[in-house]
Amino acid sequence: MLVFGRQILPLGEFWRGFFIRVHRTHLVNKKFIHQYSKEGHGKVKLSNGDLIEVSRRKKTFVLQSLYTFAA
Repeated sequence: MLVFGRQILPLGEFWRGFFIRVHRTHLVNKKFIHQYSKEGHGKVKLSNGDLIEVSRRKKTFVLQSLYTFAA
């Protein structure tokens, strides 16, 4: 896990295709998403066991990204 003290917006543009923004504060590598949970607005479980909340506005985008990544 990497922690940044600045905006992650530029990182999202740089790593488009490999990473998806699941929340305003979280940019996640698709390879490490192990599971999606419908709990609350939605959560992704990473391969290391961490749970990250998916924002309401990003839910549809995250589900579409995961579906196309798995196909």
